[in-house]
Amino acid sequence: MDGLFDSITGLPVHPLAVHAAVALLPLSALSLVAAVFWPWWGRRLGAVSLGLLTIAVPATFLAKESGEALAGHLGTPVEHAEWADRLFAVAVLTWLAAATWWFLTRRRTAAASGQVTSGDRVAPGGTTATGSSATPALRRSGTWPRVLGLVTAALAVATTVLTVVVGHSGADATWRGALDGTGTGEETRAFSMEQVARHADPASCWTVIDGTVYDLTPWFAAHPADQPALVPACGKDGGATVSQRLPDAATTLAPSRLGTISAGEGEEG
Repeated sequence: MDGLFDSITGLPVHPLAVHAAVALLPLSALSLVAAVFWPWWGRRLGAVSLGLLTIAVPATFLAKESGEALAGHLGTPVEHAEWADRLFAVAVLTWLAAATWWFLTRRRTAAASGQVTSGDRVAPGGTTATGSSATPALRRSGTWPRVLGLVTAALAVATTVLTVVVGHSGADATWRGALDGTGTGEETRAFSMEQVARHADPASCWTVIDGTVYDLTPWFAAHPADQPALVPACGKDGGATVSQRLPDAATTLAPSRLGTISAGEGEEG
């Protein structure tokens, strides 16, 4: 494997990165919910919750990108990839809302204790230095933290739910049927023609037949006499080539099925 998101010390990055996202996202999200609804938690651990989310969002990006890199080798579990994209978008929105909420809450708390000015200097208790009531802008500042707090909490819950959905869809694509021998979720995997084209020689030969991707490499090992006739199908749409040698290719090559061609992908002749 090559590339920034492909491997580390010889192991795929994705299984390593995904654990950080799965652990940190729900932890930071649920901690933010507590910070919004319980002032004690917010005052003492609000910044910690935001800090954890600040780490979790890049971890989610790393998990998403490394997953796409791994898919270049194993195929894309379509549903899992779609949910992962949604999770990253919601995680970013959660961070933006949480950071804004925390900033406004801190300003309001500081203003109430006389540490921040807004037009007039604000004395302890929320009044101005001249004895008048707090400025309208400062009074209104109490509404926005409440509204943003509710938005942050809602997004945090959505982030937690999506984390579970993404994890479940990934496990389903990997393990469904693997333990009882009924399949391994391959039916959910999709490849691009560019990915197929990387496997264009007998050492690693993939071909496309009627929109389905097959790995001919094991077939060559078991039937070396077929190799010269089938090599031209490697790395491309080889339906016409393969059918001349294997008329019932879909049945004959069923054990070598990898997945399907991604929707919208053109086929190469």
